[in-house]
Amino acid sequence: MLLEREVWAAVLKNKKSIHINIDPDDHSNFKVQCVKRDLSMQEVFAAFARRVGIESSDMMRFLDNIANNKSVNSIKKKYTKSDVDSIFSIIQEDNSSEDR
Repeated sequence: MLLEREVWAAVLKNKKSIHINIDPDDHSNFKVQCVKRDLSMQEVFAAFARRVGIESSDMMRFLDNIANNKSVNSIKKKYTKSDVDSIFSIIQEDNSSEDR
């Protein structure tokens, strides 16, 4: 029993924990996909982290895509509808002036 605890303690000592919050629907869908493949979510996250760590080309593209989408969404959030309407009005006025 003591040896089993020592082994478990060694395993825990060499692991890092992560705690994340995700949308409940995303969690459920992710869990379903893992179960379909007889994988635990922990196994998938560990494999993902490992591949990111070794800079696997598909994972680097995946991360770049996420970063790009984050930038685009961040830019979109900075403008209100009235801001966008004003910008389009200015563009239309400018285009009308060039046509004359």
